[in-house]
This record gives sequence, structure tokens and C-alpha cells, in this order.
Amino acid sequence: MEWTYIVADSSQRQHHDLHYMPNGNILILAYERYGLEDILAAGFDTINNNQRRIWSEKVIEVNPLNDSIVW
Repeated sequence: MEWTYIVADSSQRQHHDLHYMPNGNILILAYERYGLEDILAAGFDTINNNQRRIWSEKVIEVNPLNDSIVW
């Protein structure tokens, strides 16, 4: 059986790895985009660092039987 789950849109992107769990779920490593409002609210210093967005990492646990995000 072939299974596909895409993590790719303007706010998140899967990157190079995943892990099959003993319970049948799949862990997916992804980047999550935080825009200027988010990083300012978190206290990011935009005066000394002119970034206007940050890509942080996250882990997604997916149940492949119903394509739901478990965690």
C-alpha cells in the first residue's frame, strides 16, 4: 500500500526525515514559518537582526489510517 501525506504550504514544510512508530503512526520533521508579528511578540530583536520571518522546527505525529495529526 502506498501512502502520501504532504506537509508543504506557506507556513510549514517537511524536511528530510520521518520515523515509523511501533503504534503505526509516523513522526514527520517539519519547518514552521513565523512572521514578523509572531517574532516580535516573542521578543525577537529586529533592530540588531533584520530578519522578518523565522523558520523553526517542529515534529508532527500523523495517523496514516485517517491522515489525522495526533500530536
